[in-house]
Amino acid sequence: MCCCFSITYARLNKFSNSSIIGTTPALTISALDGTFTVKTPLGLVALGQNLMAPGANLGAATVNVAFSQAAQSKLSAGLGGTAISPAQFTSLAQSALSTLVLQQGIVPLGKSFKVVTGSNGALSPLQYERLELHCIVGSGTS
Repeated sequence: MCCCFSITYARLNKFSNSSIIGTTPALTISALDGTFTVKTPLGLVALGQNLMAPGANLGAATVNVAFSQAAQSKLSAGLGGTAISPAQFTSLAQSALSTLVLQQGIVPLGKSFKVVTGSNGALSPLQYERLELHCIVGSGTS
């Protein structure tokens, strides 16, 4: 898949009532909440001969995990006596989520469009001479 990624998209995701269940050492920490952010480049993805679609390059994404203050207190209490600190746990959680996201690679988003460079566009069948992806100024995106 060939692509050109020129816009960055960040999504803040909230989680709540999440649990950690460990086997070695045996532990359960419940009712955790917080956020994770995935920031990824957006662009056009070539899906095949003359087909393009908007896409996200999750293979180049950055991921950030943040637990709430209440969740950090629960982590401190639950991880007490283990070799893992709450900061180390947060780092491990972020690393695991990053690995999961990065493995997705380039993901097409939505409908594909027929694009034939150097040829006039047409309405029937629908065909474009070029396809561009732009950020709308003032929309709060980068």
